[in-house]
Amino acid sequence: MISNQEKAQKYSTYIKRFQKAKEQKFYLEAMWILYAIIEDRTSAFLYHIGFTQEENRNKVTGRKAIKKDVREILDITTQRSYGFKGLSSKLKNIKTILEWAQNVEPTTPFQEYLKKRLSQINTEEFWLNINYLDNVWRDKRNMLTHTLFSCKEISEEQLVELLNTGFQSIRQFDQSVKVLKKVNIRKKFNIG
Repeated sequence: MISNQEKAQKYSTYIKRFQKAKEQKFYLEAMWILYAIIEDRTSAFLYHIGFTQEENRNKVTGRKAIKKDVREILDITTQRSYGFKGLSSKLKNIKTILEWAQNVEPTTPFQEYLKKRLSQINTEEFWLNINYLDNVWRDKRNMLTHTLFSCKEISEEQLVELLNTGFQSIRQFDQSVKVLKKVNIRKKFNIG
């Protein structure tokens, strides 16, 4: 497992690689780097609110009380997967969490604290960015991937726009993750 300092350095390196690839018109490489950054930031969001494990951010936290809260917040009534793998599932879960924070009264101290902290980022701008990443950017990126060798032409302008809007959205998303990291929900509730 890498330290927070190593992770920050790696993140900075990938941002620089993204910018360099875009400047040198290696748009597909820039797209994949941006996709990896988005995957990382959505995982970081779920981690910093205490939903996922430190050792494996694809798995739900091992703390029973918090795990119960996670199931309640995500409205999981069966033994199905929590959906912490894959960008689509993570974005869906984040939207579910934000909707819960807007519409449901908390029933535990963890839920109460989480709702209070989410209110700091649960803004119209954040919703616009998360919906854009989920409903527009991800779909366009998928379309690009699946039509790469087909007859469809994708212009340089379309690629640059997709890179720019995706990058702007993820920068705003990253600011929200930083807010959640600072309030240290994991430490307050002893989530390892």
